[in-house]
Amino acid sequence: GAQTSPTAADDPAAVTQLLRPFIEWFSEHADLARAYLAILVSGRHRSEVLETLAEQLIEAITTILERHPDAESKARLIHRAYLGELMIWAGSNVIEPAHALTEIESSVRAAIGTERRHGSHR
Repeated sequence: GAQTSPTAADDPAAVTQLLRPFIEWFSEHADLARAYLAILVSGRHRSEVLETLAEQLIEAITTILERHPDAESKARLIHRAYLGELMIWAGSNVIEPAHALTEIESSVRAAIGTERRHGSHR
């Protein structure tokens, strides 16, 4: 079929796709996920690499959300939701990242006010 141009309703899936490789990588390296989170919460180490990664993710999310008002603020909120979901996931014994990805997409929808397109419920 013909491709349609993306709409605001496609944005949560696009943001989730952007974050998917990070969540999947962390799911394969749970020890590194926990180390990454420990660095973030300890406050003892300032990591230029981690700060740069955060800024690049926020910038990429902002670009996806550019049609929304306050795109950068929403991108920062979504990045925090992503870190929170990563923290919850890393503290669980779940290896499969599917639930974390579903929760992230749900958070994106809440942040930008986009309803689920097909009326499905969790």
